[in-house]
This record gives sequence, C-alpha cells and structure tokens, in this order.
Amino acid sequence: MSDGTPKLVYEASDVADFCSTDVATIYTWVKKGEIPFFKTPGGRLRFTRESVLDFLRKYKFPIPAELSAGRPRVIAVDDDAQWRSQVKRSLSRAFDVVSFSDPYDALLAVGDQKPDAVVVDIRMPGIDGVHLIRRIRAAEQLNHTRIVVFSGYESERKACLDAGASDFVAKPAVEELVTRLKHALGMH
Repeated sequence: MSDGTPKLVYEASDVADFCSTDVATIYTWVKKGEIPFFKTPGGRLRFTRESVLDFLRKYKFPIPAELSAGRPRVIAVDDDAQWRSQVKRSLSRAFDVVSFSDPYDALLAVGDQKPDAVVVDIRMPGIDGVHLIRRIRAAEQLNHTRIVVFSGYESERKACLDAGASDFVAKPAVEELVTRLKHALGMH
C-alpha cells in the first residue's frame, strides 16, 4: 500500500513471488492443506498476512520486506516485575512490546491483538505457562503467533515444547532470548 501500511490480504501470485516459485506450486500447496486460504466471491484464492507469514516461517523461507513492514508485535508475560522490565527493555530494541504480570490479562490481550510472538514464563500465579501455551495453540486465529518460553525451570522445557512453544530459553540469558525470538520470527 502506498501509505506504508502492510497489506492484510495477498493473491496467489504474491505468495508465489515470496516463495520464488510459480502459481501452480501455490495451488498444489493449497490442495495439500499447507497454507490456509479463502476464496473471493469470484472464486479467486486469497491469503491473509498471518497465514502467509506462518507458512513462510514454517518452511524457513525468508520474510520479504513487504511482509515485515513495521516492527513485530510481542506480548511478554512474567509475574516478576524485575524480569518483566528487563525483558521488555531488551526486546524493545527490535520489537513493539507490551508486557503483563497477570497471565489472564495477557491471554485476553493475545486473543485481541494477535501478536507475532508471545514470551512467557512458566511458573505464574493462577495459570501456569504450559496451560497458557495450550490455550494460545487452541485458537486457530493465533496459528501464526510464535511462543518462546523464558524461564529458569529447565525441567519444564519438554512440556513447553510439547504444548506448542516454538523455543525455550533459560533465564537469565536475555540477549539469547532476543536472538532466538528474531530467529523464530524469520528476522535473520
């Protein structure tokens, strides 16, 4: 779009260009269920920005500048104020970050804002991080959202990844968190 706002819907030819392939390949991927789509009243395929981003990230395609316009949106959840502040400060150099101490408030914001990523601690009052991950993964409209766990509880790594987290970074490695989050979002 001419005003710098990223497009929200793309045509098959756009997706083909992003993947350096032809439109026939895009139709094959659609038939296999690899990339979510919808049809216009005229029967033409269309793809949401989130679906395209999710597909490109899943198959490790580079993210084109057009799709990465603007800074990725991240929601960070940690009940510890000191960690929350440190994570927000570090991530804010590359991302638009909103942080929450309450996991329920964060879950509502995730559903409303549909961020590109969520950074979550595991042990929090009221709802644990694994349950939060499962709730996010259960929402189809959040398939594009990457979840990175940032926690001091290494013993929870497998449970987090099994629940649908994209990655697990052990505290206190905040710079590693930034690097791994960039990687998860295709920002190489």
